[in-house]
Amino acid sequence: MVEEDATQGQLINLVADHDALHLASLATFSEENPAFSRVKMQGGWLTLDDIYNLDLDKSTLVTLSACETGVSSPNAGDELVGLTRGFFYAGTPSLVVSLWKVNDEVTTVLMQEFYERLRDGKPRPLL
Repeated sequence: MVEEDATQGQLINLVADHDALHLASLATFSEENPAFSRVKMQGGWLTLDDIYNLDLDKSTLVTLSACETGVSSPNAGDELVGLTRGFFYAGTPSLVVSLWKVNDEVTTVLMQEFYERLRDGKPRPLL
């Protein structure tokens, strides 16, 4: 899915049949209430509750290519709440996220290299 096709409904319909998911979009983390963290989709937002309900059991890798997608906040009981928790809960065993602000052009080059290495069977780099 690209641009105007990247709606929340399309994502929900397609994720169960794919082994990888890459979201290159705006994401926000809510420090006041981490449960309000979300990812921008065409026509709306993919909320943390929406992410919890995704079927990512077949997905071996989810990449969130946006600023600060790995930021989370401690919750009562030693649990971290943020986008990462939602995607792990939904079933993916591997997640690539950012803890800082990213530059779109540089991130595009980095992600292209990352996927080329995965495709060529080279070891996954630690980012």
